[in-house]
Amino acid sequence: MTRSRSGNQRSCAAPLARGGITGHAKSRIGCETPLNRHFCGYEPPRLLEVIEADLKTLEAEIGQLLAEVTA
Repeated sequence: MTRSRSGNQRSCAAPLARGGITGHAKSRIGCETPLNRHFCGYEPPRLLEVIEADLKTLEAEIGQLLAEVTA
């Protein structure tokens, strides 16, 4: 919503025709392209052991950083 100089509120976009009704069946123009299908390849999930090892490494790094801050 924007305000005109007189202070009255007016909508951002005025309707094209008073009382006009949009036909929702015809309102889609163009097509939807599933970009994931065309540009992203499937990657299987990592093994649980690999994720746990990464978490342990990150926990150790966070512990070192906290030790530096609190020391």
